[in-house]
Amino acid sequence: MAKLKDKKEVIDLVGKDTIFKFKLITDGIATFETVQPINRGDKGYYSYKLDVFFEYNDVMFAYDSLGEFLGDLQMFELTETIEGVNDGTVIYHEKYFPKEGLSN
Repeated sequence: MAKLKDKKEVIDLVGKDTIFKFKLITDGIATFETVQPINRGDKGYYSYKLDVFFEYNDVMFAYDSLGEFLGDLQMFELTETIEGVNDGTVIYHEKYFPKEGLSN
């Protein structure tokens, strides 16, 4: 699949209401994965891994929808995996932009 250009394309591909499950936090990145693969018909089943930038005061839950993530957290990468075919390909990437009001 070609790389996605913006968050709208991410939402169109994955679906705003698709549920993700929390996996881990490391080096300021929180990782979530789709709870179940998405059926793309003849193209097979796809799973997604979503990495978001995490700051100590961010609130998250064990399960949440893509629409909820995009409202509160900045996306880092979206990785697509075709079930049984590959290990995953990064199809969307964003640079980090600090939230306003935070000092470094």
